[in-house]
Amino acid sequence: MQRISLAELAMQCPYEYGPAVFNARAYLKACGDSLTYSNLCEIAASVPNARIIAPDGNVISGIVLNVFPNPAENSVTLSSILPDGVKGELIFYNSIGSKLIVVKLNDGESSINVDLTAYAAGLYYYKAFVNGQIVRTDKLMIIK
Repeated sequence: MQRISLAELAMQCPYEYGPAVFNARAYLKACGDSLTYSNLCEIAASVPNARIIAPDGNVISGIVLNVFPNPAENSVTLSSILPDGVKGELIFYNSIGSKLIVVKLNDGESSINVDLTAYAAGLYYYKAFVNGQIVRTDKLMIIK
């Protein structure tokens, strides 16, 4: 019964239900569950309320950034859609704020695989920048 409840929690949107979703996913994985849990909000998450001003003064919209799966074991996929002329960057940090990985994002649609095998299990953070402005800060759980 408890495993079913954890599985139901693991399928929820982490942006709505918070760290409990990541904890449930990590626990299930540690118990041998081979499923990859994600929610539609993670797969198709745009960056809501991101107000990026271009050098010409116009507001940039239509930005989509996703990092999945979460929790991750050996790698994560970064998928992004950035409007023409927009540059982005995703920076991963450890728990004390040290910069670990920097991934450059170009305009258009892209999907980049990031190798995590060099990093220990634990909680990491990332920030997404578009044209030098932070548009998203989130957590990444690495499990081994």
